[in-house]
Amino acid sequence: MRETAKQQGVRLVGEMQPCVGCVEAKGRRAPVPRRGTRAAVPFGKIHIDLTGPFSDALDGSRYLIMFVDSASRWQRGYGMRAKSDTLKFVQRFLADMNGMGTPGCFRMDNGGEFTGSAFTSFCDAAGIRREYTAPDTPKQNAVVESAIWRAMKGGHAARRHILAMGHVDLSSIPNVGVNGHRLWLASALWASACFNRSATKANLSWMSSFEAFFGRKPPLTVVPFFHEGMMRVKRATKADVQSTRCFYLHGANNHSTSTAVVRRPDTGRLALTNNVVWVNRRAGAPAPVPGIGGGSSVTAAPSPATAVPAADAAPPPPPPSRTYTYIPPAPATTAPPPPASPPIFIGSSAPSPISVAPSLTPPSTATTPPHSPPGLPPPQQQPTSATTPAPPHPPPSKRAVKELG
Repeated sequence: MRETAKQQGVRLVGEMQPCVGCVEAKGRRAPVPRRGTRAAVPFGKIHIDLTGPFSDALDGSRYLIMFVDSASRWQRGYGMRAKSDTLKFVQRFLADMNGMGTPGCFRMDNGGEFTGSAFTSFCDAAGIRREYTAPDTPKQNAVVESAIWRAMKGGHAARRHILAMGHVDLSSIPNVGVNGHRLWLASALWASACFNRSATKANLSWMSSFEAFFGRKPPLTVVPFFHEGMMRVKRATKADVQSTRCFYLHGANNHSTSTAVVRRPDTGRLALTNNVVWVNRRAGAPAPVPGIGGGSSVTAAPSPATAVPAADAAPPPPPPSRTYTYIPPAPATTAPPPPASPPIFIGSSAPSPISVAPSLTPPSTATTPPHSPPGLPPPQQQPTSATTPAPPHPPPSKRAVKELG
């Protein structure tokens, strides 16, 4: 109104009073500071809240009560059947955290389960201070409100993942409800444990809530929610198998880190075990993978399944074929020997048979070619160094014949 009057050139005089009609129509909320008081040490302040009712869980619980540490953001949840069990689970939480001492303060809303005489008397006797939020102001207890919201949404996503992947037929497992709606508590506790082991932005250097609360690294657990496994059981006879089918829910409280809460489809009940091997049925036959066992604190899940092409996808083209042609090696060729030179005669007639002095006639080294059987071609004569005859000497003259005679 001030800006409008300024633009119109109107000068306002006096003090502006709130409009009763506007205040009645709007119902304005008081602002809540984003940064509240945070405890300096673990277990200095605990935020408490509960949510529900939901449908009956596997153990019959209908409510989820959550405890969140203010300093480290570490959280612990429990399932309750009624709101009247709130004090019992608060005492159970303090018993589970006995080594951490007594919390200095409880931050909670104005619910009747927290303002009743039984709860206030217990806190006074234990020396625990109580802090209540303003009525209808859940933002003042946003630490635990956010933790409950993230745990429920994370558990819902885990249940939807089971249906989307389709590797587990929930209709074949008794007492899990339509689309697994009775798994809401188990999935929320599984998600809460995952947040405790994850890096937390609210902590210094993104330290996990588990490490900030307990002072040590969290155990490595990578088992997906409702993952199938084979747990060891006692057999009635030696001819029976020694394992049965089970499904992972979450880690067990007040047990070793390798102990898991599983669901047995054969009995429809919950069980605790650390002798289990997680398997993978996405590709058909079960494929065992490394799992927890004995005193190990490391749990491993199978590697992701290989992507399978759609049924209507075109088959890949075959690889190009290769044709090989055999080329025989060329035969070795031998050069034929040079033909023998015929004798050369000087004169019109051949020389008469006369004896020639040994010094004038060279010795003959000609060889007779071998005879071949009838019907076959004559064998080829191998060339030798002595096959070429020496040129003949010219015939002696008549005078030389007379002198010799």
